[in-house]
Amino acid sequence: MIVFLVLSTLYLVGWGAMFDSSTFRWTFVQWGFFGAMASVSALLILVGFIVGIMCHLNFDKGLVNYRK
Repeated sequence: MIVFLVLSTLYLVGWGAMFDSSTFRWTFVQWGFFGAMASVSALLILVGFIVGIMCHLNFDKGLVNYRK
């Protein structure tokens, strides 16, 4: 779980750091489909990261009630 969270963080930081490149910013603005796909991928990894943190924090709480 920690590896997933670290890799997700690195992906988000790397995606944000790409905006330092003028070529990436130009491509992001000029090519709508590329910009949409890049934004959706960052959004999905952010959602996965948040759900991963929630799962990590709630791990081993109450599952015994559902196991029979």
